[in-house]
Parts: sequence; structure tokens; C-alpha cells
Amino acid sequence: MAASQAKQYCIVTLGYQRLLLPKAQALKLMDLASTAMTVDYDYSGDGIRYRVEAPLEVEVTTVRPGQVVMPAAEMKPARPKRGQLLLED
Repeated sequence: MAASQAKQYCIVTLGYQRLLLPKAQALKLMDLASTAMTVDYDYSGDGIRYRVEAPLEVEVTTVRPGQVVMPAAEMKPARPKRGQLLLED
């Protein structure tokens, strides 16, 4: 696949979480999250209330395909071919 046709990915950072998403979805998430506020529980009265603290820290970074390291293939067992035994001695 040509480099210009390769799917572009971004890292969206929401607070302390980093998420890998295709570029289009990353930009949508960034747009939505940029209006969010962080909250904390407030137990000072009857029941739980939520205390608004600050705007959520949101950041988006475009990544090159070579920067993404996927989990090792051996972490997910290969499906056996039809009719093949799972364990062969």
C-alpha cells in the first residue's frame, strides 16, 4: 500500500489516558472532549454530588506508521485450519 494511501493514526490524550485512533475518529473525539470538564465526588452533603474542577486536558498527536508497535502476534493464538487438531504430538 502506498504511503499516501496508508491509514493515518493519531494519539488522543485525555487527561492521563492515551488512545490510538484513526485520524478522522481522533479529530471527532478531540472536538467532543474539548468541551468536557473534570469532576470529583463530593460526599459533604446527603448523597453523592459532583464537584466541577477544571477543563479536561486534551491533546492530539499524529503518528507515523513506524511509530506504532502492535502486540506480538504470539499473544493471540492462531485459529487452527478446519479439520486440524488443536494439539498435535
